[in-house]
Amino acid sequence: PEPNMVVNQDGELEFEIDEEEAKKQVDPCASMFEATSPHVSNDLETNLEYMQKKYGFFVPDVEFVDDLEGLLTYCTKKIRVGRLCLYCDRGFPSYHAAIQHMVDKSHCKVRWGTPEDLEEFEEFYDFSKSWETGDGEIE
Repeated sequence: PEPNMVVNQDGELEFEIDEEEAKKQVDPCASMFEATSPHVSNDLETNLEYMQKKYGFFVPDVEFVDDLEGLLTYCTKKIRVGRLCLYCDRGFPSYHAAIQHMVDKSHCKVRWGTPEDLEEFEEFYDFSKSWETGDGEIE
């Protein structure tokens, strides 16, 4: 099993979370790719620009995102609480190790393309805008 997985009482593997990180408030304006003293931007858009320039991070289909703060908070918790890589879902013994892996492997990105990927992030998107025709009608 992955370093942050445990066998539960039913004998099934499950992810062990970082309890201390789970208690902390997430700042969606803080870079998610810096383990200590993360860069904090004045707003969400500036944070996205910073992470894009420094780490190549971008939000797929950003024009359809209807909860950017929620999406960034979720991604940060996945890394810091779940100790998982955003891209390959590999687990690590600490969020520091997860971040180092993502930076080293250029995994500072959201995996996007499979139905499972879309399902994981669907609560942050509204694709109904893509169903409209040029005259505002729904197809």
